Amino acid sequence: MKWTIIDSGKGTATENMAHDYALLSQLSSMTGPTLRFYEWHTPSVTHGYFMEPASWIQESKLDSAKRPTGGGILFHGHDFTFSVVIPKSFPAYTLNTVENYRYVNQLVMNALNSLGTFDLSLSSSKSPNLTYCMIRPTIGDIMMDGKKLAGGAQRRTRHGFLHQGSVNLFPIPQSGMEEQYELFLEMHAQSTFLFSENNDKAREEFKRHLAFSFQRC
Repeated sequence: MKWTIIDSGKGTATENMAHDYALLSQLSSMTGPTLRFYEWHTPSVTHGYFMEPASWIQESKLDSAKRPTGGGILFHGHDFTFSVVIPKSFPAYTLNTVENYRYVNQLVMNALNSLGTFDLSLSSSKSPNLTYCMIRPTIGDIMMDGKKLAGGAQRRTRHGFLHQGSVNLFPIPQSGMEEQYELFLEMHAQSTFLFSENNDKAREEFKRHLAFSFQRC
């Protein structure tokens, strides 16, 4: 089944999430799967659909928005973000959310392994229910050095599912996060990253490998 590839470029938190809300609403009419790439104009934060945003998010200068999927709080700008929309007609689609999650993350892990030799694995256990997504591994997340490298959140309807993914390619930048500096330090200490510094060439190379990984399945 042919994949539709969308590269949306940079957007605000509201714009990025609105695009995924729209894709979710279009699932009933989709005849094939979609992979969408997107980036962020400024350091941003999103929170899960079923949680109330923390007070510091509402009071901060960080661009923020609610995701159409679940999960906790996630910082953006340093990470590589993408969305996968799979209709129920797709051969690999199941009613098992964990299997759908593992399916997507296995394809992401295949793309990461194309960039070099890394000790990657899919998590087989779930951590305590922490607020911040990237320090809270769950079943099927991509792990490296005992820490979460990549994960996502899903929203399933009777027509298929939307998966919103995030990969820690680069360390969280301090710039733009001065008001949350202590939280930034905590997140940085408990996270792992594929590369030591932001690199546009590496980002574009991973994008190509990720597209190829999905298109060949």
